[in-house]
Amino acid sequence: SGYQSSVLDGVDVHGRPVLFNRLGAFDWPSMRAQGVTLPMVVRRHMRTMEMLAAAVDAAPCPYDGHLLLLDLKGASVSGTIRAFGVWREIVAIGNLSYPELLGGVCMVRGPPAGRRAVNLIKQLLDKETREKLKYSTGEAWPVLTHFFGALESPTAELPADLLPARAKAL
Repeated sequence: SGYQSSVLDGVDVHGRPVLFNRLGAFDWPSMRAQGVTLPMVVRRHMRTMEMLAAAVDAAPCPYDGHLLLLDLKGASVSGTIRAFGVWREIVAIGNLSYPELLGGVCMVRGPPAGRRAVNLIKQLLDKETREKLKYSTGEAWPVLTHFFGALESPTAELPADLLPARAKAL
């Protein structure tokens, strides 16, 4: 349960499948203490990526890739650094086995200091990739409307804790 990544039911407003990851809840030191190994996490990631690749292939326009929705609630710089080896493996797998699958990245509920880190990273990326990254702090829904449209009818089944209270009741 420490690696919480899944392909959501439905698509974003652009017709892309959505890969959702609770990155802020990833606690690598705690997982290792419970006996979880890097190969275990990599296997889980690979299974998720295979499901995602199938969803992209079945999407209305597979060349648009997918939306990576990252929930950063609880994320910290120190936690990210402690898990750097995991992220390095996962990125390498994506680059090698799933090139051009990424259509966009939406990071929500991030810490304010994270915006600076993302802006620094963006300087290392080409313009096309840079424009795929969206970062927000605070409530998730204002930025998610860009990807999922009207509050009353999101096209993908979003986790309830990302939605405002009135949307949960709908």
